[in-house]
Amino acid sequence: MVGLQQVKDCDDPDISNSSIWILTVIPEDSLASPDSLHLAPSAIASILEGKMVMDDINTLPDAMCLLFRLIYALNLQYPQQLKNTFECIRRVLLSLGHKSLKPKLQSQKNALMQ
Repeated sequence: MVGLQQVKDCDDPDISNSSIWILTVIPEDSLASPDSLHLAPSAIASILEGKMVMDDINTLPDAMCLLFRLIYALNLQYPQQLKNTFECIRRVLLSLGHKSLKPKLQSQKNALMQ
């Protein structure tokens, strides 16, 4: 679900049809606050091809880095609907890969660096 998706009131989320997820568990008491950004979930896990591969991850940035490592190590393709997002994170934020950027990525980088 990297599109980080929030699962509410669900004891067992259906992860079988998702290729790549970062699952976050948010305590119910923090859901009551509409101003909360949910940046401190009580549990974080990485899910690949419908199977939980890592759990008990400390922070969301750690989960993203671990996810990129798993994708690279297992030679996986980015999910089609998130390909541009992953490319932007990899090339702009992590500075990995070719230094020349496509115009769309270059404009995103310029907007982020302002």
